[in-house]
Amino acid sequence: MLSRIALLALLTTAASAQTVTGTVEGHVTDPTGAIAAAATVRAREVSTGTARSTRTNAEGFYTFAFVGLGDYELTVEAPGFQSQTGRVNVALNRTTVLNFRMAVAGVQESITVSEAAPVIDLASGQIRRSIEDEEINAIPLGRNMLNLAPLLPGFQTNPTSGQNNPTLSSGSSVSFNGTGTRSATFQTDGVANDDSSENQNRQGVNISTIKEFQILTNSFTAEFGRGSGAVVLVQTKSGTNVYHGEAFWQTSNSALNARTYFQNEAGSRIDPATGKLVPVLPKASSKSHRIGAVFGGPAIKNKLFWLGSYERAWSPGAVTSTVSLLPRQFRTPQVDPQLPDAAARTAFIKSIIDRYPDVEPNNTVNNPNGYTANVQRRNPTADVSGRVDYQLRPTDIFYTRYQYGTFYNATDDIIKGINAKQDHRFQSYGLTWTHVYSPRVTGEGRFGFGRRRMIVSLKDGDTTPIMSWNITNAPSSIGNASQFPLKRHQNDFQYVYNVSAQLGARHTLKFGTDTRRSQLNDELQNYHRGKWKLRLAEPFNAQENFGHGIVPNYQKGY
Repeated sequence: MLSRIALLALLTTAASAQTVTGTVEGHVTDPTGAIAAAATVRAREVSTGTARSTRTNAEGFYTFAFVGLGDYELTVEAPGFQSQTGRVNVALNRTTVLNFRMAVAGVQESITVSEAAPVIDLASGQIRRSIEDEEINAIPLGRNMLNLAPLLPGFQTNPTSGQNNPTLSSGSSVSFNGTGTRSATFQTDGVANDDSSENQNRQGVNISTIKEFQILTNSFTAEFGRGSGAVVLVQTKSGTNVYHGEAFWQTSNSALNARTYFQNEAGSRIDPATGKLVPVLPKASSKSHRIGAVFGGPAIKNKLFWLGSYERAWSPGAVTSTVSLLPRQFRTPQVDPQLPDAAARTAFIKSIIDRYPDVEPNNTVNNPNGYTANVQRRNPTADVSGRVDYQLRPTDIFYTRYQYGTFYNATDDIIKGINAKQDHRFQSYGLTWTHVYSPRVTGEGRFGFGRRRMIVSLKDGDTTPIMSWNITNAPSSIGNASQFPLKRHQNDFQYVYNVSAQLGARHTLKFGTDTRRSQLNDELQNYHRGKWKLRLAEPFNAQENFGHGIVPNYQKGY
């Protein structure tokens, strides 16, 4: 078990950036430019109607900390002046400034902020790039949120493959400015989405539910001190006062695909059943389907909102697989009957022979024992998420989100004991509470939980022996990898509390704590199924030794 605690405190002239929200601040002045103290400022989110209020301080300064993302209408009122209104968009992890100049009673003005935010935030100095939901919907991403990262400046491709694999410690494909594949950290709605044992994100997020995708690449504030590379922030959408949703179905079919070079190179043959000319290597038949939907709306208008999503993908059909067969002359055991354990050796050899199909090689261009066939595959994935937002009172806002995902991948064997299967489950839960203690002090509490269950085993069962052959054009090895089955259960807990407080007329103090606790339970062994390594041992070569029941090298773990 690992426990980690981060304590942060900042004294600045403007509120620091927030991990799951934004900040709105500004000054209110009278027509002459003088300070307008004790003016009332109200902020109302346009799509939900949720509202907050505060007052300007002695310097005419106001601030709304920990504000949810969206378009807000701000209204300022002060005795003797006409109320003023303005609109502003609150973006993720950013401070937006909106100043008001009051007019005397009888004159009304409207202020609208529409200019683009600068690349470098003048309030915090962080270097960040964001992609919002309208852009995300317009970009063909393959329904993978990580495909957004290459669109941003500083992204680097990886010289080696294997990233984003939940069973390899190969890190993430999100690499910026030379920081490598194991340096990025991930958050979804402010809850850590890190797989600490594999250095990658634990779960993806349904593209249709993303409100904003943001990557920080430099000058991080204290909230993001855990990462040495990029920080990936994902904020999801909430329900609104209007019911809205979408549904989709994506599909592809191999019938529309051309034959590969190697399928053509293998040539054709006469089918004895039909007398027709058919390919020696038929094209694998496969399809892919992806369905999904997102729907949300109000449970209580201006107060309680919900949004749910569902996405499932599967690819029925076959894939082409090539193996090296056991030559026919070695399919009959030749154990010396005088050996005291001859019967046991013969039975074991037969059990191995039965794993190799008794067919003729059909792909002998590079290997006289080569055999190619189409085998069935199953790789369904599913993801379900739900979010609820609730304004209990003007000073208390809650939102909670739960996500559950499954991943399964298995391909049938030509030779039994070669292929592995993966069966994984992923969960995450987050709860955020924002409380306004006073016009000067706002607090934000957050609890997060993530769980990952991973099981990797052999398609033909976890008792498959490990056997390899050290000889030219050797039969395909069986039983790898030696550590399977792998069983991993990981639980991650996160406890966060942040406070933003105005000190006097010119300073804002922000401090908080981020405490994380991780539990990692791994069950894996090495060679516990036994490893038989067949090689040359005079007077026999590797395959002859197999037939005679002679094993030059054997290894077993316990």
